[in-house]
Amino acid sequence: MNSKQVDEEHLPAWISQLKYNCPRCRRAMIQNEARPPRCESCGFQARIDRGVYSFVVPTDSIDEWQNTYEKLATSSLGNTSMAVQYRSPLQQHYVVNAFRDLCSDLNPDARILDVGCGNGIFWEKMLDARPALGVDYSVGMCVLARQRGLLAFQADALALPFADEEFDLVYSAGLLEHMADLPALCAELARVCRPGGRIVVGSGNRVSLARQAMRLARKVKPHPVDSKNPPTVMWTAADIAATARQLPLEPEMACWTHFPLPWRRCSRSLRGILTPLASNVVVRLKKLPQAENY
Repeated sequence: MNSKQVDEEHLPAWISQLKYNCPRCRRAMIQNEARPPRCESCGFQARIDRGVYSFVVPTDSIDEWQNTYEKLATSSLGNTSMAVQYRSPLQQHYVVNAFRDLCSDLNPDARILDVGCGNGIFWEKMLDARPALGVDYSVGMCVLARQRGLLAFQADALALPFADEEFDLVYSAGLLEHMADLPALCAELARVCRPGGRIVVGSGNRVSLARQAMRLARKVKPHPVDSKNPPTVMWTAADIAATARQLPLEPEMACWTHFPLPWRRCSRSLRGILTPLASNVVVRLKKLPQAENY
């Protein structure tokens, strides 16, 4: 396991300058160096759990995916790519490269948010451990991410604890597969992204012929990662683009990977005859000023 820890004394200045919004009432939170942010409007108080700031609003309901990742975080798979739902390190490597293609023109001072950061292994490989902020619904995964050097908070992706327009790049490598409400997720990612900034999201390809074959095979012999997991939701580039166009977001480009083959295809066209052959899809969206979209 990577023994690097978050060095909070040497984090970039922009992290300490972030403004927070209450995940419950969405109003500004009061920041105090002596304690986690607090909302004076509704009384919500962020807390510290296992050294991680938690911005999740307590509920009586149980989230199946949260339970799944909490168990994985403390299992023998915790610091592996399998713990964040990849078949193998090679599959994750292919997806990492697709994200790199779509995030290659980042400004050196860009504010970066990894939504659904998991154990931090994707961030470490994709951004070469560049300073960023991560959020995940699993505290256990946040602990592992912090051990890799990524400052991670526990938060709900549909109620991010940040003020509007705080980030230049918002990316999510695998969260879409756990979210049934794609419009709500994209709207929240767009809210915290600055106009002109980018949102890059990835998903297993819903129309993949290989994935359909794998689903049939798993009925005969379940994969250890899937045997007790809740069902996943998958999307196409066209699904993501259609959702984006209802928001102040402009689809710019998509990349398809073809695990177990090393092919990667990137295009400004979000459709193509080869799409059913792709295992994963990654889409880049640009945040528009409101006036350009409405």
